[in-house]
Amino acid sequence: MHSLNSLVWRNLSAHKLRSILTTLAITLGVAMVLAASQSASTLSEHGPRIDLQVFSRDGAPFDAVVLDTLRAFPGVDRVSPSLRVGVGGVDPEIDELILLGVDPKSYAAIHEPELAGGAFLDGPDSIVLPMMVAIEN
Repeated sequence: MHSLNSLVWRNLSAHKLRSILTTLAITLGVAMVLAASQSASTLSEHGPRIDLQVFSRDGAPFDAVVLDTLRAFPGVDRVSPSLRVGVGGVDPEIDELILLGVDPKSYAAIHEPELAGGAFLDGPDSIVLPMMVAIEN
């Protein structure tokens, strides 16, 4: 064991630059892994709290019975129905406009949207638009 230790120390001291660069590379690698895991956990804390999304096979809306079944399922805390429709030919500069219809209360509880101004769907027939789309149109 003593000869192995002396061999290691002799090799490290004979190649000082290589030893320093190797130590630096390992330290930076460990720091990058720790930073990546920290930022991933931060992102998951600030994103929507969604465990499962259910889509219809043909893209058609679900019946209300499906929503009631999902709400009654054990372990389901919240259900937020939405309808996503793509509309083309609205404006020459906009290829496709995605319209998202949601239940305001359940959507806000799950996604916690942040708005630059105004209120989030404060009436039954209200819409939320990006500021530039609202100004231009």
